[in-house]
Amino acid sequence: PLSYIHKGTYRNIEEITMPTLYSYQLWLKSLELYITGRFHGVCLAAIVGVPFLALSSNSYKIEGILKDMDCSELLILSMDEAKDKKELAIKLAPKAHKYAIEAKSKIELLFQRIGKL
Repeated sequence: PLSYIHKGTYRNIEEITMPTLYSYQLWLKSLELYITGRFHGVCLAAIVGVPFLALSSNSYKIEGILKDMDCSELLILSMDEAKDKKELAIKLAPKAHKYAIEAKSKIELLFQRIGKL
């Protein structure tokens, strides 16, 4: 999503500022609560440690990663649930962040094991 960094109301595509990963992460960190329906949005929110809620998408990936994080309660089925789950998202943000940090080393270990087969 580029709308957060857009220079105003809808203009010519040439006038849109393209964000870097760093600027996007800074933007995410500035939020009280991030709501996404995208798998990679969940991943980035967990990496930067911002409280988030996730809407179900067209695959099981979001539900799967939330289950792996032990944060399945962060799944919402509608925007109506978001207000009620904001405090839960804040409470579970450190758990999701810890998962994201530890996942990298676990993935590297997995590929090392696969490489030895």
